[in-house]
Amino acid sequence: MPNSRVHLLAGGAVYAGLYSIMKHIGHMDSFSWPIQGFLCGLTLLGSIFPDIDVASNMQKTFYKSMVFILPLSFFLNRRCFFVLLFLCGLFQVLRHRGITHNPLFLIVAPFSLGLGIALQQPHHLSVLLTSCIFLSAGALSHVALDRFKTYLLYRKR
Repeated sequence: MPNSRVHLLAGGAVYAGLYSIMKHIGHMDSFSWPIQGFLCGLTLLGSIFPDIDVASNMQKTFYKSMVFILPLSFFLNRRCFFVLLFLCGLFQVLRHRGITHNPLFLIVAPFSLGLGIALQQPHHLSVLLTSCIFLSAGALSHVALDRFKTYLLYRKR
């Protein structure tokens, strides 16, 4: 299967395409450069997110940091952040290519989280929904690339 560099490259291409489409319809004009950079980062993060269930150095660092961040976010009353980190922590017990490679999950999960945050902070709705679109697009590019590679491998037989 493609490695993380290939997925990041595909995520960058997806960001460029999605940015161009949204710029053409006039949606990106309302966002500052830092938010546009954040959207690029979300797309790149989405492009490698489905492999969060694979053991790696990045995953080990994530779990070590959660020992401190989870209690801190709970005590600082950052419930939404706490729930997000807790749910990400559960991905270790999942099998690879399970729910994190399910396109429906990759669309519903970010939008559910985004709408949950929007209910608490409705003035950020536009940025939140746009963020969900870019994160989901990056994640879907990962799944599409994996499936395309699998198709090529089995077609040769």
